[in-house]
Amino acid sequence: MKVLALIEYISDSDLAPAYQIVQELGGEILRPNMSLPAAERTAQGLEMMGQADAMLASRFGEEHLKRAEKLRWIHSPMAGVNHLLIPALVKSPIVLTNGAGMNAIPIAEHVFGLLLAFTRRLAVFHTLQKEARWQMQQEAEELYGRTLGIVGYGSIGREIARIAKGFGMQVWATKRNPGDPATAKDPHLDRTLPPAQLHQLLSQADFVVLSTALTPETENMIGAAELAVMKPTAYLINIARGQLIQEAALLEALQEGKIAGAGLDVVVQEPLPPDSPLWKAPNLLITAHSSWASPHVRGCNVQLFCDNLRRFAAGQPLLNIVDKELGY
Repeated sequence: MKVLALIEYISDSDLAPAYQIVQELGGEILRPNMSLPAAERTAQGLEMMGQADAMLASRFGEEHLKRAEKLRWIHSPMAGVNHLLIPALVKSPIVLTNGAGMNAIPIAEHVFGLLLAFTRRLAVFHTLQKEARWQMQQEAEELYGRTLGIVGYGSIGREIARIAKGFGMQVWATKRNPGDPATAKDPHLDRTLPPAQLHQLLSQADFVVLSTALTPETENMIGAAELAVMKPTAYLINIARGQLIQEAALLEALQEGKIAGAGLDVVVQEPLPPDSPLWKAPNLLITAHSSWASPHVRGCNVQLFCDNLRRFAAGQPLLNIVDKELGY
């Protein structure tokens, strides 16, 4: 078994457990020289591609798959894999797995950091502190008893719901199969709706969190019509993909006070250009696609990859298989 590791942000020391497993199995990990310039690294990876039975990668293209004569499995440590689902991969028999669930804890905690920043007026206090002004904020709010709407109820959505219950919140969620037995028994959900009833969730929620995968069905799902049905006191948080929101509509809603505020960890164009009007939008917090960040995430990702390496070698079903047609 030969495994091609085309990944930059996981170091050789992080990958040490995977090296050991592959060696025990009599295989080899192929890895380009990560110190080389990007173009040379890519060229090395392409040269190695034809030997690989499996691949660890967060990005690849058509040119890689054209050379993938032996490839049977790709693992992405990322939860969102929309950027990987090129037609050549979707049509191929290659199995794709992802890192869903590995970053659920830091992302869920990040969501509540944003919610508390808004409700407890932390951004206002920070500005006042820089101005050396002692000014009470009597308009601060509570999370207790409020309704949280989660759009997309996967591993991240479930962790958000679990924490929300600790704050005494009501939790609504949209889910593709709202009537499945596991969802019906979920102690952290008060109501589950199908995606077709998104407007009902939006109209009732005090806080809306987008945690759904980016697919053709969810792209631009939040536009002017959706923002119009939200409460003027509601907040919108996006920790999924920027393309879920029509940014011009969100900008207008914030400028005109149609919603109370928004927290964006992701945007359509990343990095967000310095001249983007989003930087100056009122009541908007931007956190530069950092919600996943935690010293524990890489270790969890490598452990999942190692578990799947043993399963792959033994011909057993892999964990976290992506439905390439659905996109998650």
